[in-house]
Amino acid sequence: MSAPNERQVAAFGRRWLDRLFGEAPDLTVAFAGGAFRQLVDGRPPRDIDLWFPGPEQLHAACALLQRRGASIERDNPPYQIRFLVEGTPVELVYNVHPGNLDELFSSFDLGPSMMGVWRRGGVDLVQVHPLATRSIEERCVLVNRGFSNGKYALICLERLERYAEELGFAVSEADRRWLWSIFDGATPDEQARMVERFHRAEGKDPRILYRAMTTGAWKGAA
Repeated sequence: MSAPNERQVAAFGRRWLDRLFGEAPDLTVAFAGGAFRQLVDGRPPRDIDLWFPGPEQLHAACALLQRRGASIERDNPPYQIRFLVEGTPVELVYNVHPGNLDELFSSFDLGPSMMGVWRRGGVDLVQVHPLATRSIEERCVLVNRGFSNGKYALICLERLERYAEELGFAVSEADRRWLWSIFDGATPDEQARMVERFHRAEGKDPRILYRAMTTGAWKGAA
């Protein structure tokens, strides 16, 4: 299987950003993540994730969406504000990111999500991360071991299994063990917070929850 090239990613990103914001030459926005899986499996995006370099750009984007008829479905600071655009959830992330995709991708957990477009001054900068290319060409959901959110290891494990099932890809057993090692190496209190985050994120995989709940350190924290 061939990974999407930059031309395909650029076209997909441009269609969505133009649909959402129209002519907005002063807007700076990053569009990246799981939505680009449509270029791999053909399924419509579950949602659209957008990032901004500062609160002024975030507020400008909110105003643009509302002027174009989008409705706010949920405001969940400090995480994201969710709009509904013609039936598709569009999430504007509160966390501020600098103006390049490399730094944004450092917070991503799974290889297939690491592609996107950064629009600045009406110009689209496009990137397909090498880990995205490897994941797709090898038909294996690879974990970005540089991702900076180890406290979300359980959530990442569920996403890993879900991505593999939805894409029909394999899972790297080494990556699965590495994610569990983050949980196993945490203190009982840290493990308890990881389980709490898993519940808050509406984690549903009983295999992950059972494994976490029966770990010795976690049992001591319960």
